This record gives sequence, C-alpha cells and structure tokens, in this order.
Amino acid sequence: MTESRTEVSKIVMSLNDETLSRSQRFERFSRRTEWPMAILAIGLVPILIIENEAVDPTVLKIALLLNWIIWLAFCAEYIAKLVLAPQRLKFIRGAWFDLSIILLSPPFLPALFEGTRTLRLLRVLRLLRVLAVAGLGLRLLRKLLGRHQFHYLGTIALGLVALCGVGVYFLERNENPSIDTFGDALWWAIVTATTVGYGDVSPVTLEGRVIAV
Repeated sequence: MTESRTEVSKIVMSLNDETLSRSQRFERFSRRTEWPMAILAIGLVPILIIENEAVDPTVLKIALLLNWIIWLAFCAEYIAKLVLAPQRLKFIRGAWFDLSIILLSPPFLPALFEGTRTLRLLRVLRLLRVLAVAGLGLRLLRKLLGRHQFHYLGTIALGLVALCGVGVYFLERNENPSIDTFGDALWWAIVTATTVGYGDVSPVTLEGRVIAV
C-alpha cells in the first residue's frame, strides 16, 4: 500500500514538473516573439496602404508577398503557442485577440471580394485588420509606458489620429472625391482632431462618419 502511494506521488510530481516545464517554455517563447510580432503587425498597415495605391505591378507583388509573410508568421506563432501551452483550452479562450488577427488578415480576402457587390464588406474587413493591429500596439504600449501616464496618453492620442486617418482612407477611397490618398485622410484626421475643421475634406460614407464621431 505504501509503495503504491509512493508511485502515485512520483507520477503526480512528474506531471507537475512537466506542466511547469511546458509553462516555462511557453512564457519564454511568448516573451521572445512579442516584439517581433508587434513590429510585423504594425508593418502591415503601410503594406496595406501600398497595396491599395500601387500602380507598378512589381511594387504590388512585393506588397502582396510581405502581406503573406506577415500573415503566415502570425499563423506559425499561434500554432507554436497552442502546442506549447500547458492548458490549451485556457490558451484558446485567452488568445482570442491573436486568433482574430489571423482570421481578419488573410491576404487572399481582396481576391475573394474584389469586383463584387461586397466591396464595402472588404473595406470594413480591412479596417478591422487595422484595428486588430492597433489593439496589439496598445497592449505593448501599456507595458512600455504604463508607468509614464503623460507619455502613454500622448502616444495614444497621436496613434488615434493616425488610426482614424487609416480607417477613413480604407472606407472613403473610391467613394469620396476629396479622399484619394492616405495623405488626404490623414489631413482630415488632423484638422478634425485639432477642431480646425476646414471642411475641404469630410467623410461621405456611414462608416466614415461613425469614425468622425
């Protein structure tokens, strides 16, 4: 009976050690990939803008290639974390944001929606991709500048202006004659946020007006 209890104790201790080891490997991997993945996510925004405005076929191919590389990197990171996670169901529930970036940012979406009546849905999906990236950046900013509230709020304010400009650009381009480039959308965001409101650029779509509000 005593030997049986000893064996059970050894098994329990072995399982605990294995769980701890998996947890340590998971935490180590998460720390090492956090900043590289954040840089890739933020880099997705200018790539999407270039993809929208590219006239040169070579530039367009490069933008699409980079888009695929970033998306596949996020897929690989999520799968690796899922494999390393000591409690996979808990990880899936807690990593919904990471999964949303993958689901909202597949590079083949434009090919599925382009030239159809669901073009507006494509623009909304692109905006959601940008919002997912912004959420990731905000999470990192909280870690980096959380103790410096003034710098944190100032960075968020600047990021919000840029984010609104990106959103209006994706939603209003080809719908609004006054917003043809990202520069036009960024100009609108700046004059709106500073309450100057010249009126030379303003949103015309419902989604764009929601962003303005």
